[in-house]
Amino acid sequence: MKVAFDVHGVLDTHPKIMFPMINILKKTRNQICVISGPTHATIKEDLEKIKFFEECREINPMFISIYSVVDFLQRQGVKTWKDDKGDIWADDQSWWDSKAKICKNHDIDFIIDDSEKYRSAFGLIDCEFIHIDELI
Repeated sequence: MKVAFDVHGVLDTHPKIMFPMINILKKTRNQICVISGPTHATIKEDLEKIKFFEECREINPMFISIYSVVDFLQRQGVKTWKDDKGDIWADDQSWWDSKAKICKNHDIDFIIDDSEKYRSAFGLIDCEFIHIDELI
């Protein structure tokens, strides 16, 4: 089974719940993925800042899959732009459909996210969207 976690609003906000859950999932031979908005490099930096790789001891950083919404959209040729803070965005439809498409492309079974706006795109694929509020 493959389980994906968002960084901002999930892993960074609820580490005392998410990190032990990830350790259990990994011990039972499930694959762990991280799907978040920023670039792959930024996601990895953000995971290091919250001590993800230290706390999730069962995860070797070489064996975790990290997927970036921005990188995915840019590879698809979707127009992106930077806001005043330097964050990269795309049109709403492309952005809110992106995580479902990433999950479908990588055969991910579950995703835990904090934004309900992603949920509607999961209705047509074989991946269960779980809002963080459903777990805590």
